Amino acid sequence: MASIIGKGVLEPYSQAVDIHEPIPVERLPELVKLPENLRENIIAVRGGKVLTLDELVSDKDEIVLFISVMGG
Repeated sequence: MASIIGKGVLEPYSQAVDIHEPIPVERLPELVKLPENLRENIIAVRGGKVLTLDELVSDKDEIVLFISVMGG
């Protein structure tokens, strides 16, 4: 099982999920059922490295999700 750890406002979405075959990072928000308004500004980190949307996540990964603060 992959471990998805939400930080800050994403903490309630922390969970262990079964990933049967690798999926791109861009599918994580859907997988953990993030509301639409939180999906656009997600930063995913694995092993201290920020992941791009096309990088693959597998069943043994621990992924930390953050919200990118936007605005001026």
